[in-house]
Amino acid sequence: MRRTSIGWRVVAVGAAGIVVSAAAGSGVAGSSAFPGENGKIAFMSGRDGNDEIYVMDADGADPTNLTNDAALDWQPSFSPDGTRIAFATERDGNSEIYVMGADGSNPTNVSNDPADDYEPSWSPDGSRIVFTSNRTGDSEIYVMGADGSGPTNLTNDAAADYWPTWSPDGDRIAFTSDRAGNDEIFVMGADGSGPTNLTNAAGGDSSPTWSPDGDRIAFTSDRAGNDEIFVMGADGSAPTNLTNEPTIDYLPDWSPDGSLIAFASIRDGDVEVYVMAADGTGQTRLTDQLGVDYQPAWQPIPDEPEPSTTTTSTSAPTDVVDCDDFATQPEAQAELDRDPTDPNRLDGDGDGVACEDLPSGTSAVAVVVSPRFTG
Repeated sequence: MRRTSIGWRVVAVGAAGIVVSAAAGSGVAGSSAFPGENGKIAFMSGRDGNDEIYVMDADGADPTNLTNDAALDWQPSFSPDGTRIAFATERDGNSEIYVMGADGSNPTNVSNDPADDYEPSWSPDGSRIVFTSNRTGDSEIYVMGADGSGPTNLTNDAAADYWPTWSPDGDRIAFTSDRAGNDEIFVMGADGSGPTNLTNAAGGDSSPTWSPDGDRIAFTSDRAGNDEIFVMGADGSAPTNLTNEPTIDYLPDWSPDGSLIAFASIRDGDVEVYVMAADGTGQTRLTDQLGVDYQPAWQPIPDEPEPSTTTTSTSAPTDVVDCDDFATQPEAQAELDRDPTDPNRLDGDGDGVACEDLPSGTSAVAVVVSPRFTG
């Protein structure tokens, strides 16, 4: 049975014909941040006298304090569906990973360990959080359920491993490590297997972040003599300096649509959040306050599939049948059993197709009527 990326389903099967519906998009609403619209930007700010998690519009407007806590709150990370924020906080006396709503509601400690846990990053499906912890005595990369369950050490290395970030396909984790003698960007399997050095540069490279399509990694590097934002292929190829400023630029984060990169910079005498195009052009300051503003994290707003349009036969039942189960229907089975050379077959290639291809990215309906059923 043929299938396209639209996500076909049979919505009715009846004696008069077979009704097929196609909905634009992936067919799985909100399952991933990528691709998606660019939402707000969360960031850490010291403008109120201590470190808090703020959120602002993508153009820097309407900054709002989400945490409002006397303790230090920093390192925000949006969940793939944009509804939650994981962050590090010292409100329990040590650094813990908390999760709260995107509006700051219901902050909950999910790491609950006497050691320091920080630098959270969500898996693309939102079920897990990778983070850095010193619970073994040195800095290691751990993963746990989004509710804090099953914490597992992925790196188990004597060197310092930190600043993990999950690839959009969920298969890999990029991180920073000094196991090669200086800070480098490594990538490993999501289970900790096969750690590989991607940068192999004389300078220090850190804080990797994947592009939404998984093809590139932006990172901070001092290989040019000061901290700059670089981008390279996901295999470490073609590292390119995007910022080219004499001051410090660091901590990049891609926009969900892949067109922009937010980052922190001290080029105006204070640490502020900036944004630029993914090629480094149009570098623009978003914040302008006394006190540190940095650690930007973009909120994804996942694309929703467009509503499907359906055409129903007056004699068709209303139950929904997945395409995978279509061959179990009596009418479909009769069609599949028909001689492939029979000119009255529903399809022309003899595979019993009832879900016909329509142009990808459209919302459309195909009604396929078999002469066998209509006489």
